Amino acid sequence: MFLSSLFFIFIFFIGSSQTQNINVNLKNEFSESIFNDIQFPLYLNDIKIFSDVIFDDFEQCKLIDLKPGLANEADLKNLLQNLKKKNKFESCTLSLKKLTGNKFNLLLKLHSYRTFENVRIKGRLRNKEKYLRNYHFEVGEFFDENKHKHFISKIIKDLHADGFLSANVTDKIDYNPKTKSVIVKLHLENLDRYVIEDIDLQFKSKKINNDHLKLKQKIQVNFLNSLKKNIYSKNLINEHIENLKKYLAKKGYLFSKIKFNKNFSSKKNKIILNFEIDLQNKRKFIFFGNHFFTTNQLLSRMLYFGDSLLLISPSLLAQEIADIYHNFGFWDIVVNVKEEDGKIYFLINEGQRAEIKKISIQGNKQFQNNFFDSVLENKFYDKDTLKQALDEMTLFYLQQGFWDFEIINQNLKQLGLNQEYELEISIHEGERKFLKKIEVENFPNPFILSGGPVPFNVDFLKEQKESLINHFRSCGYLYVEIDYKINEEPDGCILVWQIKGDINQVTFGKTIICGSSSLPSDIILRELTFKKDEIFDRKRIDESLKKLRNLNIFDQINLTVLNNKNKKNEKDLLLKYNLDDPFEIRTRVGFQSVSRNLSFNGGLTYLIGASFIWKNPFNYADIIKIILEANRYKSDICFSYEVPWFFQVPIRTAFKVYSIRYEQPIVIGSRKNLYKAFQDGCLVNCTKKLERYDFSMNLGFEAMKIDSLQPHLAALIDFQARLLGKYVPYFFIEPSIFLDFIDDKLNPKKGSLTLFSAKGMFPINLPQGYFIKFLFEQSFFFPIVDPIICALRFRFGHIFNSDFKNIMPIERFYLGGSFSIRSYEPDHVPPVNFLPKDDTNSCCLVPTGGKSMVNINSEFRFPLYQKISGVIFNDMGVLVGQKFSDILGNNWVGGTGFGLRYATPVGPIRFDIGWKWKKRFPQDKSYSWTLTLGQAF
Repeated sequence: MFLSSLFFIFIFFIGSSQTQNINVNLKNEFSESIFNDIQFPLYLNDIKIFSDVIFDDFEQCKLIDLKPGLANEADLKNLLQNLKKKNKFESCTLSLKKLTGNKFNLLLKLHSYRTFENVRIKGRLRNKEKYLRNYHFEVGEFFDENKHKHFISKIIKDLHADGFLSANVTDKIDYNPKTKSVIVKLHLENLDRYVIEDIDLQFKSKKINNDHLKLKQKIQVNFLNSLKKNIYSKNLINEHIENLKKYLAKKGYLFSKIKFNKNFSSKKNKIILNFEIDLQNKRKFIFFGNHFFTTNQLLSRMLYFGDSLLLISPSLLAQEIADIYHNFGFWDIVVNVKEEDGKIYFLINEGQRAEIKKISIQGNKQFQNNFFDSVLENKFYDKDTLKQALDEMTLFYLQQGFWDFEIINQNLKQLGLNQEYELEISIHEGERKFLKKIEVENFPNPFILSGGPVPFNVDFLKEQKESLINHFRSCGYLYVEIDYKINEEPDGCILVWQIKGDINQVTFGKTIICGSSSLPSDIILRELTFKKDEIFDRKRIDESLKKLRNLNIFDQINLTVLNNKNKKNEKDLLLKYNLDDPFEIRTRVGFQSVSRNLSFNGGLTYLIGASFIWKNPFNYADIIKIILEANRYKSDICFSYEVPWFFQVPIRTAFKVYSIRYEQPIVIGSRKNLYKAFQDGCLVNCTKKLERYDFSMNLGFEAMKIDSLQPHLAALIDFQARLLGKYVPYFFIEPSIFLDFIDDKLNPKKGSLTLFSAKGMFPINLPQGYFIKFLFEQSFFFPIVDPIICALRFRFGHIFNSDFKNIMPIERFYLGGSFSIRSYEPDHVPPVNFLPKDDTNSCCLVPTGGKSMVNINSEFRFPLYQKISGVIFNDMGVLVGQKFSDILGNNWVGGTGFGLRYATPVGPIRFDIGWKWKKRFPQDKSYSWTLTLGQAF
């Protein structure tokens, strides 16, 4: 036994002597001589990594560029640099165990520190996010308890400043041992705002006289009493103090100091404010004879001198006033000054103001005098107006290629005895330069100059330099320096751009995920639109961020470009993110106007709804949604499971199960229903979104039923009576393509939108009931004359089916309403039938829908005032029941009208009213109006 123990001790010491451990602090810069005791190159036989937090194999492979084989010192240093950039590991231990010769096994032991992951704030306060801005931890940052407490104190301070004087913040720190990260939960308590009950005012002065008492009374009445019964806030108090200081300055107390403190009242949530005013020395300025400038304007000019105003002699202040008048043409101004009993009197004789009657320019050979219209329109001399006109003339000449242009002299010549003057300006135009060619040395030229030599505008240099910089950066040349030279020739100049500096293309390096998370790294990294060693382009970073945000599982996410010390032409990126709350419940209550084209009529109805969202339930960036929604006419229940990729294909996929019930009223707003519709089904939706293109495919089963419809009413809407009350199961497939080339989604000014969709419905037990529904929509937006925008839309739809009666009413085409033909009520464009009312001899119109549809809309959109704009529109279209050939007949309808738009962050509030071209039935109204949200198209 004793010999056996000695043997194991001997083996242990032998093994230990063959292993070399290197400890590295990753929070600081490590020494360059860290591997001096190791002989390179060495052969790594095996590499193993142990981490005390989640660090999955995929991320290890991407981050640590070290594989079994030969390794040198730079390889190990690069490994440590990558681990340092991850900003999660505090230290690293490299254990090199020697095998035979120069072969080693490498063991990496990574030790992490606590990092900040997310902060959440709760409390019965609407604008909680405002206070959360004081919490400045970044995702992945080392969690410092002292900083945490400091941030909380800043939140409390801001709450107190806003009137929540008893507010407090309690904190709870949730620690995740798997990731060594913390989630901070803050709870706002005692959120009662305090009201100002009373105000006390005191003067800080050695002697209080009657003037002080009168001033105190005026301050109390004009400034402080208005604060009573207001909710306390520091901004409100500061605003009143600033106004009070201006008032005191007018009274001669130029630099008074005002302090205040607050005392809690015996009444609940009430405070008393105590103001103390130090009046300082009184020095009052009194102006006589000023007409052009008001007393307040002259006094404000005096206050520009600040605290030194009390030290400036009155004669210098009089000269300052005279200078102000001189700038506006009062050259005979006389300012006398008198000081008496702490008051300074300025006696001003303004005199007559100089008037510019004529302007003559000497030396202008190329262009006529049209730069000084504003000076002549102003009539009187104004230094600033004249300077602006001279600057505009100088800029114009430079833009026209006169690089040597200069204003030699400007002189005012008096005309007669009155203050009337002629402005004489002498200029030197110099030689005009023309640009005939642009070249870029050693690179393809992105500039094309056509049409022969053009005036060499000085601004060309700045504009083209910026354009070149953007061009080269988009091509990966981040470190180029751009200079130019100009070769002058008899028939024009040649601008030669010289590309200097580092002309090597910069590529993407590694994408390093900051911190540690249970979300697999491959789920995140696969969304990136760039790969290592590809040409660096910031647009691709923006595209990647957009794709990551569209996963809808992150609270925050950003990509930061890092600089590589060893590889200047390679840019690593640091990806920081924190996951959103996994569970979210949304509720909504309100009113809505029920009108869905292609579906059913409606009116104003209540709306209640709720959504339950579970984010990332299976750690696959997936989302589970349960949506419940109901109004007077419709109830909808939908369960969906969404994944961002379909297996290994980047196609967003949703699996849905739904059940929809809605009632079709006979007329809008009626409580009597024409029929009830039932839709129950399941589908798979696949969507691929690109920058300008959206591709979508729905595939599934659906059972539809039309119920509570009397047979004679079924004939009224041309529907097969034998299908009433029966579920018809369908297999359906619905591809669609959407092309978006507009400049602004809320208020487009130019571009186009294209939509193509087709829906095939194939019943299982109704051979003649199949149909294929086709829809094409094209919109154009373009400016006619700024700022008038012309908007055009064309829609065409057709249902391929031999028997119209077998098509479910909810799948037919309808026209009319705020999004198609606005002079008609929703869905009431013919063909329609007449349904007699029970209690009168009158009839109501019942739409039957159609198999074919054409709709053309045109609008002229123009601004009116600030956020309000106007529209003149013209809508026309035709709806055909059975025969496609009827589309060329006399069934076209239309309407003309106008509308108003009020811009909001979520889209314009829209009012439209349109008049029919022709009333086809006595029951028709001649017009229709609508109030809704969003553009018509």
